[in-house]
Amino acid sequence: GYDEDDVLLYGEMFRGKVTVHQYCLLSADGLPQRGDDTEGYEGFLVKDIAAELKQARPKCSYCHQPDARVRCVARCHMRPCDKMFHFPCLIHRLGIMQYFDEFRTLCSDHRPNQKQLIAKQIRWWNRRRSAASSLSVLASPSSSSPGPGLPRSPEILSKQTCPYCMEAV
Repeated sequence: GYDEDDVLLYGEMFRGKVTVHQYCLLSADGLPQRGDDTEGYEGFLVKDIAAELKQARPKCSYCHQPDARVRCVARCHMRPCDKMFHFPCLIHRLGIMQYFDEFRTLCSDHRPNQKQLIAKQIRWWNRRRSAASSLSVLASPSSSSPGPGLPRSPEILSKQTCPYCMEAV
């Protein structure tokens, strides 16, 4: 089971006419946020939440229980991902919720994969190293700093470098 009071995973539990987790509200598919931040639960009106809870929802793609309210927003081969899930199932199956802009939700199949990003950076580094070695601009292999504008070795890159900007972490 899940600890429903885990504020880090699910946000605050709103209790009143309806009881709901903060992050479940933010990720619920089709739930409008019609109020301002001081109305209802962070702008989600109680009447809208109650109406949403009365609607039948499909089964969760992970636990196969009814009333899944979170949808993966990814597009796969030009078609939307059709996976629906409960928010706790999403989190425990390594899907993600992006807590910025549109609060996008991505299932475990469509979430960004850091290993893929690191592998891509290592391939780039190897191509760059191969081209640069013929020009003799790389520092010795034992050096952890190959020179200005060049990334560090793959071993150091995968352990200490941001895969997006290649800055040391």
